[in-house]
Amino acid sequence: MQKNPETSNKDINLFLNSSLLELLNSLKTDLPKKKIEKVLSAFQFQNDYINELFGKMRKIGLFINDVENNKVFPNDLWYKLGYTEDDMLNVGFLELVHPDDLQKVKDQSILPASQGEDVNKVIFRFRSKEGSWHWLLSSTVSITTNEKGYVRQYIGFDSDITQEMEVKELLEKALVQAHEAREEAEASVIEANTLREVSSIITSSLDLGETLKAILDQAKKVIPYDTASVQILKDNHLTIIGGGGWKEPDKVLGLKFPIPGDNPNTIVIETKEPVVIKDISKNKLSFKINSAEYLGESWIGIPLLMRNEAIGMMTFDSKEKKYFTDNHIKLGKSFASHVAVALENARIYEEVKELAAIDPLTGAHNRRSFYEYALQQENLYKRYGTEFSIIMLDIDYFKNVNDDFGHQVGDTILKNLVSIIKSGLRDSDFLCRYGGEEFVILLPQSDESDAYEIAERIRKSVKSSLKINESSSRITISNGCAELKSSELGNVDSLIKIADKAMYYAKNNGRDQSQRFSTMVE
Repeated sequence: MQKNPETSNKDINLFLNSSLLELLNSLKTDLPKKKIEKVLSAFQFQNDYINELFGKMRKIGLFINDVENNKVFPNDLWYKLGYTEDDMLNVGFLELVHPDDLQKVKDQSILPASQGEDVNKVIFRFRSKEGSWHWLLSSTVSITTNEKGYVRQYIGFDSDITQEMEVKELLEKALVQAHEAREEAEASVIEANTLREVSSIITSSLDLGETLKAILDQAKKVIPYDTASVQILKDNHLTIIGGGGWKEPDKVLGLKFPIPGDNPNTIVIETKEPVVIKDISKNKLSFKINSAEYLGESWIGIPLLMRNEAIGMMTFDSKEKKYFTDNHIKLGKSFASHVAVALENARIYEEVKELAAIDPLTGAHNRRSFYEYALQQENLYKRYGTEFSIIMLDIDYFKNVNDDFGHQVGDTILKNLVSIIKSGLRDSDFLCRYGGEEFVILLPQSDESDAYEIAERIRKSVKSSLKINESSSRITISNGCAELKSSELGNVDSLIKIADKAMYYAKNNGRDQSQRFSTMVE
């Protein structure tokens, strides 16, 4: 460790005299030697003046450093920072410089002349005796250099700029905070505009299918994902009703999660708060997706709330671990509020639409909804050759039931008949109350032979279980079966016409039977 020698006025005078001599010699002046000696003599006789002058200059920060002879003449700042002249003997100046600033201070001490500048300035941190750090500005000028150009002596001024640096730091922090606040404000505006645009799009349709597609398309603008799902809560299960990013959506749609259950979905529903799983492989909860393509590494679930009640949730998956951020959660919650409203509106619309398509007495579809569905099947037949058939059925002697027992009993018979028929149909089959006691059943992907088998099964079930009371005879039905390709014009109206014809053929031949159009005998 470099030691700083004791300083005295005598040392200062000797240093200044020798330095001045070297300076005059270095100038290689043409002045006679006697004149130079006269200058030095006059300088040496001014000791008292020099001492007074240096003492005052030390107060404003002057210091002298004789690098070659290892002599330092400190300024008053040394004492203001708590050090004494004795400390100069025991403490190395460089030992008190902040480690991060040490190299540039060393360079100032040794190389100022090599910088090609008259004044060399350096800002560094210096430790006071009590241990606090002070910012110093040191400005130096070399007096003499050796043959290699390195400094032998230099003079300089130190000033404590701690307050200025603290103010500068505060200003820089304020500027950074202002910049961050501006960026945050700009981001908030962009996010608000995005959410407003997204909300407008996802609420633009009341059709559930269109709404789900819009939700999953627009979600990418809010939370970029690899795969996503929309799940609805019903009967203590979450059911996936919409999915995005899946190569085989049929393996995902309809998938159910029990609530409560050993799954992260339960936490979302029960807490009504988003849940983020940064690394699925390390999560203990069940993460079963019936799809070999599922490669999610991180997951986020966001509840869909209506009037503070969970009606479902959205999930987003990423192939990257730790992908989802707090900002994704914030945006996801805002997006989910719009999604919940859109889904609720679509649900209400579907319910109203279903009510409008349902016969209020029996719960079967009405004639208008039947034609909508039948025309869809007709288009599939024309485009892909997908066959379908229908059954026309009518209750035998139903007028006698109303006349003998009253219309309330007749209504009960109609409702019970619909329940029996529905129990013998597939989910894809379509039951319609065509008018009065007459019903029509549309059977997708079924030919006349299939229709006849179903008609017979229904007829036998009705005969065995439907009656007015214990003492009355049983209720029977007559059925007419036909397939589209048997119709004259190959359309729905033509198909209904031939099925109706087959039904009346059954009635005219004894009732309580099923008749295929293709086997009728004129």
